[in-house]
Amino acid sequence: MHAGCESLFTEDEVEQAADEGFDCVSCQPYVVKPVVPVAPPELVPVKVKEPEPQFFRFEGVWLTETGMAVLRNLTMSPLHKRRQRRGRLGLPGEAGLEGSEPSDA
Repeated sequence: MHAGCESLFTEDEVEQAADEGFDCVSCQPYVVKPVVPVAPPELVPVKVKEPEPQFFRFEGVWLTETGMAVLRNLTMSPLHKRRQRRGRLGLPGEAGLEGSEPSDA
């Protein structure tokens, strides 16, 4: 008997268990269960509060964060600015266009 593994030994126990929705573990692959359609959950729109832009006051003028960054870059002291690289000096034996003078021959 299939229900022996579930400790159901008499016909009455098996019938009562079947009435309560019992499915035998051994028979489950052969029992087709009805498919109940599940309604998709409702999507609730979420309101997202965007961050308020930060404003700065500079010499009586209100500036956005971007405007303040531009002013900082313009007024940055020369010590903080990147220095431009100077070209390498030519190695001995190399003739460069800048340092060479036409020779009178």
